[in-house]
Amino acid sequence: LRMNTTIEDIDCGDKGGNDSEQLYLPHLEHIDIRECPLLRHVSMRSPVLTTVEVRGCNHMQSLKVSSPVLSTLCVAWLYSLEKLTLDCPLLVSLDVSGCYKLSEKGM
Repeated sequence: LRMNTTIEDIDCGDKGGNDSEQLYLPHLEHIDIRECPLLRHVSMRSPVLTTVEVRGCNHMQSLKVSSPVLSTLCVAWLYSLEKLTLDCPLLVSLDVSGCYKLSEKGM
């Protein structure tokens, strides 16, 4: 998934796959990652990404998002999330409800 310029949809479901992904998505404006139980570490960057929603990835431990225009990030109910790294100067909405392992130290 690295350096893909035309990606429109990512569906990893419970079919297996990597536990770690580094994504460079130069044309993706919105991403919704749902029900990826094996995914543990994700790093994504995009110059046009405005919305990220991650749900049902109950083993995700770390997420890194870099986008100069990201305004909305929802990572609610990621029970294992311990580290959230953001380079998103225009972030307006952040939902970390239910991320019980995430502390100020992890942000």
